[in-house]
Amino acid sequence: MNDMDYRQRIGAFLRNPQGSVVVEAAFIFVFLSVLTVAAMDYGFWLMARSKAERINYSLAAVIRERSTLYNGQETPGSNEVTELASLAKFLAQDSTVSSLCVRLESVSFKETTTRQVDKYQKTSAGKSKCEVNAPALTENLQLSPLSIRGRWVPLYQVSLSVPAPRGSLSALLRSSGALPETITVSNIVLAR
Repeated sequence: MNDMDYRQRIGAFLRNPQGSVVVEAAFIFVFLSVLTVAAMDYGFWLMARSKAERINYSLAAVIRERSTLYNGQETPGSNEVTELASLAKFLAQDSTVSSLCVRLESVSFKETTTRQVDKYQKTSAGKSKCEVNAPALTENLQLSPLSIRGRWVPLYQVSLSVPAPRGSLSALLRSSGALPETITVSNIVLAR
């Protein structure tokens, strides 16, 4: 058999009116291609979320060590939130740096045996429109334990919001609700 014979057989196969196999194979190939690209987009989204969680955990660890790093000052200032945003940008080192947002909430309690809020503060730094959709810290006041010294331990919530990665099918996945537009992670920590 020569090349011409193979070409004629392939041409006859493609022109055969009963060639539904070729049509089905084309549809299956397109479907599998779209499915593969969607799975890759979702994988990139999961990687970005994992990176945001690691960065946010590092920021929460800094806030947790307030007694050492900030001379025992319990209430954070706005400059500290700006420092946290700078640290997050340094840790991210990618295209999300310009549009990440850090929000810090703190709750301190009155010196009573019942859990009464003395001061609640929420500050943000980073992107101008900080859209963090994490639950407010005031919804989790029960997490504060009573210390040995008879006072309620202050709570801090660090939230980080970064844009989700843009991929080939990301617009379609966002419109269907499969992927959100921003990745928001949040950690609640106690002061040491």
